[in-house]
Amino acid sequence: MSKSKWAPEVQPQKKISDDSAAAQVKELIAYYSINPDELESEDVRKAVESGLNRLSSYYARGFLENKIGTDGKLSVIQYLQGNTGTAKELSYGELSGQHKVAMDGFDPKANYQRQHALMASLAGVTDDAIKGLHGVDLSVCETLALVFLQA
Repeated sequence: MSKSKWAPEVQPQKKISDDSAAAQVKELIAYYSINPDELESEDVRKAVESGLNRLSSYYARGFLENKIGTDGKLSVIQYLQGNTGTAKELSYGELSGQHKVAMDGFDPKANYQRQHALMASLAGVTDDAIKGLHGVDLSVCETLALVFLQA
């Protein structure tokens, strides 16, 4: 694979191996029975595949971590990188219908409002907390939302 001319000269430091990061992504999508090959359209499949690649990079860099509770439920911890006040992490719990209902009332084309409402509900925070994310923290959150929207 050729390297993009836009790639940084110095690669970001990794906290875990690429293989370990890929295993975390596979654990997440297996938990929700998401198979990119079974998605309804080629455009959606490509978008999800791109998102999964980005998530793998975020896991490798230590921005995300999966945790399985004693109850067997998976949560995803996002370790915040930017200046977000006192919060150092967001914990996105197991997705349920209750969380998807948080998106009700938003125009189906209001993608960011729907993503932010879903992620706020999963993390047990207000929509404003998600809207307050910026830089890489917002990118990580919105990329993770892409996966949850497929579940």
